[in-house]
Amino acid sequence: MTVRPGVDINTPPRSLTYLTASPTKKRRRSSTSVSADPVKQTLAQLLAEAMNGDHTTSDVHSSGGIPSSDSTISGTQPSMLDYVNYLKIDNKEEIVRILSDNGILSHKIFKSPSLSQKEILELGLSIGAVTLLFDRVHRFEKHVA
Repeated sequence: MTVRPGVDINTPPRSLTYLTASPTKKRRRSSTSVSADPVKQTLAQLLAEAMNGDHTTSDVHSSGGIPSSDSTISGTQPSMLDYVNYLKIDNKEEIVRILSDNGILSHKIFKSPSLSQKEILELGLSIGAVTLLFDRVHRFEKHVA
């Protein structure tokens, strides 16, 4: 499966809303750090890692581009393959490939209210796999803690 056409860093999805603020509001907004919202913190962390070229959350095998499953041993964030292995979903490598091809490199993204199950279904995953991906994030985080 390929990346969804028309959606990349330069052409975001239509569902993404933009805010226009006065210079005063911009200064006030930039002076505050990322809120206490864990989803925003996770997205900010992933964005910072991507911009710095730090791939701790998505250590990739040189063959196939699938994140490695030994990331929990090194003390880093668990990989998407770790999450899919935990869920015991069939076709693990295919699911991880589809998700990583579409920029989904961490299980934490499934906690975001901005991501819908419908969008993930459109990538070609089964309803069972999508349901597990969304519904088991908290259990997985307790498991790896």
